Amino acid sequence: MSEPTTQLAYIPDYAARIKQRMLSQFNDSPNIQAYLKAVGDSYQDLEDAAFDIIQSRLLNEGSFGELKLYWGPRVGEEIGALTESEFRNIIRGKMSAINCDGSDEDILSTWIAATPPGESYSVRHYPAGYILYTVQAQPLSTAMKERLRELMDICVPGGIQYEMIEGTQPFFGYEGNTSPFLAGYGVGAYGGII
Repeated sequence: MSEPTTQLAYIPDYAARIKQRMLSQFNDSPNIQAYLKAVGDSYQDLEDAAFDIIQSRLLNEGSFGELKLYWGPRVGEEIGALTESEFRNIIRGKMSAINCDGSDEDILSTWIAATPPGESYSVRHYPAGYILYTVQAQPLSTAMKERLRELMDICVPGGIQYEMIEGTQPFFGYEGNTSPFLAGYGVGAYGGII
């Protein structure tokens, strides 16, 4: 799930642009120049404040305080024992889970949104099951595992069984697996159920 981007362009030099566009007959008028500088500085203050608000409200770029005070309450999540990056992932996952319709694609997109960057995928076991995998550089924290279990319970429909499996890079796996993190027999780490 990607973060929406703004179409606004930040202008860092309003005062200089206004002075550059000033008619040449006013170059020797200190009153006009002072007025235009004041207007340019005011517009610059407004531009800076507006972009500070926009940047602080974006999930990927907002401050940790904004994350806890703005995003967390909106999706019904508290930070608890999570780190900042784990909390961002849980908020992304919760947004996806709230909109999940129980389809294979929505369950997988929620899983990918909630897990840290790495390799995340699912395997469907018909008629009513999933195995959700994530392969990370570092093992997930206990707090993160608990929150992932709670989160996936929201979006997986009733009557569907699922397991979440975590692996660390490089992981022990079968030769038929096409993962770039596959180490093979006798090499790499074992995964575990989340």
